[in-house]
Amino acid sequence: MRALQAAVLFSLLLSGLTAAAAPPTAYPAINYFVAQKQSRPFQIEDNGSNQHGMITELLQQIAARLNLTIHYHTLPFRRYRQALQDNTIPLWITYGAPHWAAPQSTRLGNESITTIRHSLLSSSRMPAPAVHSVKDLCGSNLVLMDGFYYPELDAALNNGCIKGFRVRSHKAAFLFVDRNAPPSMFLEMTYRIRYNRAQEQWPAGSFILTDISAIIPPYDLHFAYSEDMPQALIDHMDEELRRMKKNGELEAIIERYQN
Repeated sequence: MRALQAAVLFSLLLSGLTAAAAPPTAYPAINYFVAQKQSRPFQIEDNGSNQHGMITELLQQIAARLNLTIHYHTLPFRRYRQALQDNTIPLWITYGAPHWAAPQSTRLGNESITTIRHSLLSSSRMPAPAVHSVKDLCGSNLVLMDGFYYPELDAALNNGCIKGFRVRSHKAAFLFVDRNAPPSMFLEMTYRIRYNRAQEQWPAGSFILTDISAIIPPYDLHFAYSEDMPQALIDHMDEELRRMKKNGELEAIIERYQN
């Protein structure tokens, strides 16, 4: 009799542990939007396949733990933005930040992924000045990625204090600055400059990075969700993200795309 009772208790304990380890709820498939070529290192793909990158790998690991199916939608940047705004595909996820344009700021997870900083990339032959305010950039030529806008610089760009040049790739931006005609600086997220500079294999010492947190304050990056995404799923995503922060897994993912 005691042996039977022990077996029953062991069975109950085992089932409890299994339930605790299993994902809490079965969720429908989610639609992950990827901006083609312009979101590296956050989102990296090869013509819509071989999906990886800082945000993508993080999502893949969390999805595996929650038994989530991911459907990938890879689009050129402007179509990517339009698809999110049109909201015709339900249950979508991408990444965003509190002060970005909607809908990448409308519904964010509570848990941040990383902190975003911006830098000026300048030629080592003509380093950027120390930047304490927008006035320090007056008379400068700034190279900017097509589709990316900086409210902190709008007035200076509109009144001609700063002259802006738009490019569609990081390769074009690096070439523009290196050509030095006209002398220019490239404004971009520090993460993206470091990753893409390494991918383009520019010699060490070709460029100098100057932090411009005095103009564009650092901010946190989050997962961004469609309005119809179940709140319970968002909560579970946040829970897994907190766990990955605590055990160092998130930091390891970020480091892979910076070194």
